[in-house]
Amino acid sequence: MSSTAAQYKLSLLCTSGQMKSAGIKLIGMLVESGCEILYAGDFDPEGLQIADKLLRRYHNKKVHTWRMSREDYASIGKAEDISESRLKKLRTIGSDELKETAAELEASGKAAYQELLIPAMKKDMLCI
Repeated sequence: MSSTAAQYKLSLLCTSGQMKSAGIKLIGMLVESGCEILYAGDFDPEGLQIADKLLRRYHNKKVHTWRMSREDYASIGKAEDISESRLKKLRTIGSDELKETAAELEASGKAAYQELLIPAMKKDMLCI
């Protein structure tokens, strides 16, 4: 662990797929204890829906997205096409923090995955 990470007590929590109740409960406990949560997910309708759900649930608390902006999405390679039925899910995104990303994702119709942002995330963690 670098001295920067030790100084700021950074932790990473990884879940996969749709967040299960254990992950949601843990995030809730961390928020209630005063931790700041930076959530990063895939650039697909389901990833944005999870982020939106967390932002809405913990509105005005210390929950923010991390590297999920329209610019972040535009900066990485795209993967698979997203079906029209899945793209419609993007219209339910209500968080101001995610609306531009949802619009860009719907316009392109292509998913992108957060793993492609690991180098940028690593730099973020080292610069805290």
